[in-house]
Amino acid sequence: MTFKTTALFFLALLCACAAPPAPEPAPLPTAAAAASFSEAAFFPVLIKSAPLVADLRVGPEMCMAWSGQFLPEAKKDFDWQFYYHSGTWRRPTDTAVPIVRARPGQREDIAEQLLYLKSIDWRGLVLLANEPDMPDQDAVTRPRDLAGLYWYATQVLPDATFVTPNTISLRYLDQFLDYAAMRPKDRIGLHIYQGTPWTAVHTWPAAWLRQAEEILAKHGIENPYWISETGFSEAWPMATSTRYATEILSSNAEVVCIYTTTCNGWLPGCGWDLYAPGGAFTTPGRALKTSLSSPLPTAAYP
Repeated sequence: MTFKTTALFFLALLCACAAPPAPEPAPLPTAAAAASFSEAAFFPVLIKSAPLVADLRVGPEMCMAWSGQFLPEAKKDFDWQFYYHSGTWRRPTDTAVPIVRARPGQREDIAEQLLYLKSIDWRGLVLLANEPDMPDQDAVTRPRDLAGLYWYATQVLPDATFVTPNTISLRYLDQFLDYAAMRPKDRIGLHIYQGTPWTAVHTWPAAWLRQAEEILAKHGIENPYWISETGFSEAWPMATSTRYATEILSSNAEVVCIYTTTCNGWLPGCGWDLYAPGGAFTTPGRALKTSLSSPLPTAAYP
């Protein structure tokens, strides 16, 4: 027997004497098979962000316009959800709404304010312009120019929600909407005033808002609207102020901003204060408190 033959003989003998191989383990179930063994099904949790405007009361939510004093008292008395004044754009919060002005001779403020809000990644509410129809306020004479400013603002702050044009004149509102392509998430801003603190009421809010809503419908606007500034004169009788407040608070507006807790800090004796210097209610303050304390209809007009 040669060496090669001998080696093959012993190799065959070793294979014959070796233990049989262990069986392979059963394959693990697939993810799909494992899911079929469970009786419960699990779905991802969808977390919705809080709305910009919380529904805290029947009717419009409360806001204090151009107010920096007596805010704790006004919170207790009127349960405001928002306030704004000339400095809120520097320190905006969920309750302190920034307002971007377009004042004559200070147009560069528009870019400064918008770019600052962009630098802090502001994604909340922004009031854009203040009475552009009034020569002593923002005085953007042509509504189409304000429409262009609105477009620019949405490019700088695409995630913000704008309230604009904040005009008294309903004609200006109508012309603004001829040019402005309103984004669905933005709000229409309206101001309601009777001219001066001593002007008798010539149009009650219900009639004023009916005209405003007809203009919005004409342009196919379904966005919510704010009465972003209104007030009650200290010169009006209590009954007049109470009716005025009641019609505004029972309107279809999403938010109503009342001017003002007090303007004594920058415009002494302006005639629209809710609080006297010592903190007591004025006639407008009592009228607003009375209206908020009474049951209100869903809307005071069709």
